[in-house]
Parts: sequence; C-alpha cells; structure tokens
Amino acid sequence: MMRSPEFRNHTLSELEVLVGPALAANHVAIVEARDPKTGIVAPVAAALWAMVSADVDQRLSDVSIDKPRLEPKEWRSGPIPWIITAVGDQRALAALMEQLVSSRFPATPPKIRVRDKEGRAQVGHVSRSTPTGAAQPL
Repeated sequence: MMRSPEFRNHTLSELEVLVGPALAANHVAIVEARDPKTGIVAPVAAALWAMVSADVDQRLSDVSIDKPRLEPKEWRSGPIPWIITAVGDQRALAALMEQLVSSRFPATPPKIRVRDKEGRAQVGHVSRSTPTGAAQPL
C-alpha cells in the first residue's frame, strides 16, 4: 500500500483505520511472488473487502461522495460484498479478483468503486467472466 499513489501520503493511523477492521474480519487477501534473482518472497497485490448492509451499500454506491469510509462496525454489517480497496501489480490484482469471486463470492459478485479515464468514480461488479477480473459498470 505504501507504494500505491492512492495511499502513499496517508499516515499510519489512517491506514490502521482502513486495514484494522478488514484484518479483524479476516477480509484480506494477499498475493505474493518470489523474486527470481534473490528468492525473496514479497507481497505484490492485496485486496480488502467488507460485507455491508443495504444502507452502507447505498452510501458506497453514491459516486458524489469522493472517498466514503466505513466505520469498524460497518465492515460486517450485512450480506452485500464490497471490495474496499485493491492495490498492487495489475496482473496479480486481476488474478486475485478472479480467485476472490470464485472462492469467496460465487453467488454474488462484489461491488467495487473504480475511476474512469477522466478520474470520475464509477461503481461496478467484479466478475469472474471478465477476462481480467476487472469491474463491470452497473
């Protein structure tokens, strides 16, 4: 996350508010890769997700809110899956999203907020049928 432009300037306490509830709920997935030269294994992509209520879903879906945040109790407030953040190598993220959809969310693909080429927020579903695991607009 610290290499991601989105999170590079966040304080540790801001990152703790984001990552802590996901860790507590076991809603974290990490992809690791081994460096062929050194043999060192390091994380290359990660995703955090929440299972939210209809009210929280409505707030997260409101693209007029620039960066909606979840309160700790909202991370496990209902049955609607949301990818809250996904960072890292794009190829690893695509594989991670496909794996998450097939293993964790086979019945209901998770929602995700993404930015279009102009930087506007959009809400879509992460779909296993998408070749790259990318978000499909709603």
